Amino acid sequence: MGALDNLYCAARAYLASRPDCAAYMPTVTGASVPQPGAMSFAQSDCSDVVRHMDRVAKTACPATQPLVDQLLSARDAVAWFQVYKPDDLVGKGKIDRTAVSLLAGPGAAFEPEHGRMGFYFLRDGVEYAPHAHAPREIYAILSGTARYWNEVSGWSAYGAGDVIYTLEHRWHAMTTCNEPVLILWAWIGEDLNLVPVLWEEDQGSIPDGA
Repeated sequence: MGALDNLYCAARAYLASRPDCAAYMPTVTGASVPQPGAMSFAQSDCSDVVRHMDRVAKTACPATQPLVDQLLSARDAVAWFQVYKPDDLVGKGKIDRTAVSLLAGPGAAFEPEHGRMGFYFLRDGVEYAPHAHAPREIYAILSGTARYWNEVSGWSAYGAGDVIYTLEHRWHAMTTCNEPVLILWAWIGEDLNLVPVLWEEDQGSIPDGA
């Protein structure tokens, strides 16, 4: 098996090991390898961000360490990109310190029918301003600590081993502080090819309490 196959199996195994992630297993089961195609999300290359990823090895937890190690060993085989354009209002100009990968989904190496799955790497000092999308989402925190906000519950802190759930069309935001954060993310639902909608009326600002 190649590096991507092994990484895909490791990500699938991690979701399968979490009862609270069972609903998202359709994003990584019954998948096949599609014909190569352009990923609809990709805006720009993020190789300059990915070179900082080694730091996540130090802040994983025992449950997430195997998957973190698997990703670090396979990161050169993964296509990393930025979702947003430079002029998008995503949070004080720091979104260029992030990198997204799409492991499963339309245009990715593996293509399940109803979802997307990949990794999200955020360096320290990132603000991801409020945004929303049609699919349901999980963020499985693999390494580091992030602060997460949604329009119902406000701000909370999450660390390695925690899972964050976001319902359809719900406004949410995130920040990192003094350490990078690595996330395994998955979407289920409709409009998988659409970039998240940004809360532009607030000019990309972060809600109070961050």
